[in-house]
Amino acid sequence: MSVSKKKKILVVDDSATVRNLLKKIFIMKGYQVDVVTDGLEAIQYVYHNPPDLVLLDLEMPRINGFQTCRFLKEEEITKDIPVIILTSRLQKGARFWGRSVGADAYVTKDVEDLALEEEVEKQFQLYDRDNRIDLQKSPGHELSEQEIMERVIYMLDRKLFQSSIINEVNLIGLKSHNQEEFVFSLLRLVRRICDYYLAGIMIKREEGDRLYIFHSKPASKALHKWFVNYSQDQFKPVDGSNRDLNTPQNLKIRLLREKKVGPISQRAKNISQQPENYFYQRPINIGNNNENVGFLSLVYIDELGLTKWVKATLELFFYWASLNLKKYL
Repeated sequence: MSVSKKKKILVVDDSATVRNLLKKIFIMKGYQVDVVTDGLEAIQYVYHNPPDLVLLDLEMPRINGFQTCRFLKEEEITKDIPVIILTSRLQKGARFWGRSVGADAYVTKDVEDLALEEEVEKQFQLYDRDNRIDLQKSPGHELSEQEIMERVIYMLDRKLFQSSIINEVNLIGLKSHNQEEFVFSLLRLVRRICDYYLAGIMIKREEGDRLYIFHSKPASKALHKWFVNYSQDQFKPVDGSNRDLNTPQNLKIRLLREKKVGPISQRAKNISQQPENYFYQRPINIGNNNENVGFLSLVYIDELGLTKWVKATLELFFYWASLNLKKYL
């Protein structure tokens, strides 16, 4: 292979034999190669001296390959760097988790060097550095080992939280006896993801569409009315016709509550003035064709809006909710 401009590869492996072997192979191919011994060193290196590609072992001390890959793929300044997991693991489970944490490719160590070289060339073709974001952006300070470990633990905690949410959604799907019970339990569970005043799930039904509304906190009548009207405006008929959904015969509204509402806070009154600034909505799709059967809406509380992670968790939440909702349609 001819390399007109030397590209830099970072080899991450706790085995000196493997590091030296890979360094020799790719230097002979015309690449610049640097090596580190574990995931912690790799993150510190990549964060301030971004390579063009990372060859990453899985089984390493301190921070393993899965954790390292997830860290790099979730950080804004490193997420576009190709990562090839290079390991002796042959299990399908290891390959699955490698993909799930964002690895771009997976090559076992017992394959011929040619296969690895071809994969490296393939990744360079897919991720031409000139067409990617500027990887030389500096965060302004060095990442300490403590900072890295804290971030890794935080990412693991988030994934554990998301997994527990998915399990609860599936449990609700198994335990619920009808559509209303299923939706009621779902909207209560959403409160674990983000704090909101009221939320609704509108579902398309042949016999008449249904809007379920759940009040998590006291909200004014004005906010409730706006929520109902705005939700209807966003909704399309199930049969594609132009029927008026604002008429009672086409839409049934069901108010769900688990306790009596208390006094309305000043914060809720303020939000009632401009509720569209605190409104979140996403479609609910089912089946292989992603058929739209409704949507979730909510008016959240946080003045700063929903974080990227909260939105991602809501997306994941309603993906699994949609799978369970199908049997109640």
